[in-house]
Amino acid sequence: GSVNGTQAWINFSPDASGSVTGYTLYWGTAPEIDPNNASTYTGSAPAIPFKIMPGFAPGTPYYAVLTATGPSGTSAPSPEITFTPATAPGTVTDIPFAPVTLDGLATVIDPAVTFPSLDDSVSGALEIGFTFTFYGVPYTQFFLGTNGLVYFGAAGNNGCCWGAMLPNTSELTQPVIAFSWSDMHTTDIGPTGVAATISYETLGTLPNRMLVIDVQDLSTFQYDGYFTGQVILYETTNVVEIHTQTLLPNPAYSFTQGVQKDATTAAANPERMQFTKSLSNEAVRFTTN
Repeated sequence: GSVNGTQAWINFSPDASGSVTGYTLYWGTAPEIDPNNASTYTGSAPAIPFKIMPGFAPGTPYYAVLTATGPSGTSAPSPEITFTPATAPGTVTDIPFAPVTLDGLATVIDPAVTFPSLDDSVSGALEIGFTFTFYGVPYTQFFLGTNGLVYFGAAGNNGCCWGAMLPNTSELTQPVIAFSWSDMHTTDIGPTGVAATISYETLGTLPNRMLVIDVQDLSTFQYDGYFTGQVILYETTNVVEIHTQTLLPNPAYSFTQGVQKDATTAAANPERMQFTKSLSNEAVRFTTN
């Protein structure tokens, strides 16, 4: 699968085994891979799916074998596979953390009204305030999901219950921004001691307006993680920014941040997919057109 124009990832689904402690991928651009003379990526078990993020070159055919390591040693190499990372539109750029100050007129979301079941729920259509083009398609409305997702076109799958790889072929296959994709809950009281507050507002003037979705203290379900930050959509440039003030990981479920067109095209920093590390005062910018 492709992440963006310069990086790629592959999913492996090896058989689960309590005795396996790690996996090693060996790859190169010529067939009949020799593990003694190949590039490698090593991961710890359990690793299902097994994530590979070495920065493959899009359009280049690669060949790979996989070995497993356990108490008795290392297995023989698996049958060889071949793959060619596709080139996907869009860029991913780290930028300075600079959240927008709302002017006090933002629409504050009432979870009991906006999210019918409070948990694993998606809102009805909300107004962007201008025409925003996402992966070449113009939209004037968005949908907000309790599991840290912004949708375009229609209210999609709720994304329960953890952040997965992008592009995603199962839980989410529609146009989406994953700003804190995990198992989140709008009314659980997290480490901050308060329930979540979610608001949105269109600021600025034509042709340089922005939609700011402000999320405060969005807690993970029944665990001690939470997200505070903003998603910002820009008119004319059609840029997406995610500004993360605090992301405290959930001990049970992973987080994902990124943007996706469909089940084949997405853009994300590989280190921000299925991750469990804390983030503080970080921001990332995505282009999709």
